[in-house]
Amino acid sequence: VRNISSSNKEMQFKDNEMRILTDAIEGREEIDIERAKRAKERAEERLAKRDNRTNIKRAEVALAKAINRIKVYGG
Repeated sequence: VRNISSSNKEMQFKDNEMRILTDAIEGREEIDIERAKRAKERAEERLAKRDNRTNIKRAEVALAKAINRIKVYGG
């Protein structure tokens, strides 16, 4: 079993097989954990701030990606 991080994914199931279509995929060895932690902090700060210039959806997506990378890394 290998954990991976992916974005913009679509899964297809047919004849007992699964296909994953994605724009990007990262394994643990490809994740810069410090960068992921900084991205998580920035997204959390943007969501906490929430002024009229904050793009909430973008911040939520950034936070989800960062959390996923951290989880895949094992942290």
